[in-house]
Amino acid sequence: MKIRRLVLRNYRGVAEREVEFADTGVTIVEGPNEIGKSSLAEAIELLFEERDDTGKQRVREIKPVDRDAGAEVEADIEVGPYRFTYAKTFHRKSQTHLAIHAPRVETLTGREAHDRVRALLEQHVDVSLWRALRIVQGSPLAQPELGEAASLAAALDRAAGVDAGGEREQSLFDRARAEYEEYFTATGRPKRPRVDAEKALDAARDEEMRLRERLDALERDVETEAALRREVASLESAGAAGRVALREAEARLDAIQAEREAGLRLEAKLEAARGCETEALQNTRQRGQLVTGYATAQLELENLAEELENEEPAHIAANAELRTAEERLEAAVEEREASDALVKRARRDVALRRGERKLSELRERVERIAHEREELERAREVLAGPPIDEATVEAIQNAQLAVERGTARLAAEGPVVEVRPEIDLELMVDGHRERIPAGVAVEQRIAESWLLSIPGVGEVRVVAGAGVTEQRKILEQARTELRTLCMEADVADHAGAVAALAARHAAAAEIERSEQRLARAL
Repeated sequence: MKIRRLVLRNYRGVAEREVEFADTGVTIVEGPNEIGKSSLAEAIELLFEERDDTGKQRVREIKPVDRDAGAEVEADIEVGPYRFTYAKTFHRKSQTHLAIHAPRVETLTGREAHDRVRALLEQHVDVSLWRALRIVQGSPLAQPELGEAASLAAALDRAAGVDAGGEREQSLFDRARAEYEEYFTATGRPKRPRVDAEKALDAARDEEMRLRERLDALERDVETEAALRREVASLESAGAAGRVALREAEARLDAIQAEREAGLRLEAKLEAARGCETEALQNTRQRGQLVTGYATAQLELENLAEELENEEPAHIAANAELRTAEERLEAAVEEREASDALVKRARRDVALRRGERKLSELRERVERIAHEREELERAREVLAGPPIDEATVEAIQNAQLAVERGTARLAAEGPVVEVRPEIDLELMVDGHRERIPAGVAVEQRIAESWLLSIPGVGEVRVVAGAGVTEQRKILEQARTELRTLCMEADVADHAGAVAALAARHAAAAEIERSEQRLARAL
């Protein structure tokens, strides 16, 4: 694996930093203390090991304290035939992006990108060797676990001139057989741990499927909300345009109303003229003898008729324009009503989506409350167990040390028998048949008694003395005391007592934290 380029953004105290590594040789990053050199190695590890949505302490610690931003890590990497750019953003708007450039172009995001990179590393990189060779500033140097780093162990064997076979292969076979017997019976049937593990795996897969379906539904809701927002914006624009058109139509309607009023005045004037005409005709019939009056009335009548003819086209045009304006007004009113209906429906949809999001948030909060209560109950169950404190742990430790010292003293002070035959012998030692070659010495330390039987010759029994018996009695008392202390504390040994005490401390701390989180959730 080769890391070509590494970029950090908003990582601890680093605002933005980019490092390009040489194709060959060693790249040395130099600078003052606390400038972010160690953060480069840490960022590579987090990029490969942790998901973007993890809540681990080591990931929370890299969040910058001087600004509200998520830490970003990006790297250009070559592994085997693959060349890709891998980037993650933690904390705010967490995301993972993978762009594979060779041997063929691929683009992945989220969990799929994380799993794809892990698969490439497992396929082309000795991950255990990679972890074993890492040295982090401030961490103590220790010998790596060679059992997990097969490549490193093989290289060390070749450098030491040791054959890879023999005891190592035998130990590997023993480990493989022990691993098989842990999960299968001698007849090949799976044991309870394997059955439970398979059930747990099926349950985890079902849970993953359920969570994926839920995530897909949430993503669809987000897309629907965005579409509704765009539709609301479009409707608001259409409503604004409709209101502008309505104002223009109202202005034109006012002008038409003014023209209608003018037309009514003309009609009134026409009616008055017609009345005058009628009166003039009557006067003409009644006063036919008055030529002067008739001539005057005839002249006025002609003037009025001419004026009426001049006003008639304007009146007709005004009526036509009035009808057109009324039709346009009705259309504008209908368009406005339709726009108002669309706006109301969009607002109802937005309110419904807002309510659905609120309901989802409340359900998540209820789940958090149930989870915190379960954690609190488990912690209380731990504290409800047998009481154990530092004094009890110290007493168990002292009793266990007394047993170990008594066992060692009994083994050291018991008599030693050495047998060195001059010829090859087959002997019965404590009921077990053993073959001793000539000239080979066999030693046996006696704790209680030892029986050596030579078939066809005789038996030799060696019995330990009174001093050994006294030591055995002291050892038995120490064992009795250790068993009593362990039974009272409900543990197996000192390590179990230490673990139980740590569990009680952790449970007490977890109760306090769970109560705080539960109070916040409630």
